[in-house]
Amino acid sequence: MIVALGKTAMTGGSLLTGMSLLCLLIVRPGTAQFVLTIASLAMGLVLIGLAIVMVRCGVRPTRSKEDS
Repeated sequence: MIVALGKTAMTGGSLLTGMSLLCLLIVRPGTAQFVLTIASLAMGLVLIGLAIVMVRCGVRPTRSKEDS
């Protein structure tokens, strides 16, 4: 379940980050839209980071019976 949640978070974060980067090419600096685009970019990057941490901490390698 953690892996599926991480995959969903990674997809959402990638979409948010990608769209924000595209908007940065269009939006003029100094406007309210520019500030919101930067905030969206930051949220997307944070979401990607949380997804990576969630998957890395949630998936533990299983020990086989031969290792015991």
